[in-house]
Amino acid sequence: MMPDEEIVDAGMPPQPAEEANLDAGQEPREPVGAGAPRSLDAAPPDAADLTPAELRMAVEGVLFVSPKAVPMSRLLDTLPGCDEDHLRGLLLGLQARWAREHRGWDLVEIAGGWQLLTRPEVHPWVRRFEKARWRPWPWSPTSSR
Repeated sequence: MMPDEEIVDAGMPPQPAEEANLDAGQEPREPVGAGAPRSLDAAPPDAADLTPAELRMAVEGVLFVSPKAVPMSRLLDTLPGCDEDHLRGLLLGLQARWAREHRGWDLVEIAGGWQLLTRPEVHPWVRRFEKARWRPWPWSPTSSR
């Protein structure tokens, strides 16, 4: 089993198979995030309509792009339909999962919110990376004109 398959629903209690919740003759639903990409202008689905994996993915994405701690109230506003206790369980599960997997980051509850921070063990490489002033290409945007 791959590490990412180990805990699909980090922080969430085990759920019965989705098919078990279907009435006779009903087809299993396709995950909300499956299929064609959503328009950037389209309203995101309610968190209550997401599968556990989709909810986890949404939370990870929000935390990844935030330069500072995200308060629980902001996460709940971003994920309407999500219960605070459920979201806290998901966050604690992600925190435990990533610590157990020895990732290069930690999920930390700090400054009244949740933030992804680089683990102290990788700081020497992060400092070296920052000192090098890395650019993804050898030219500046203005030099390509």
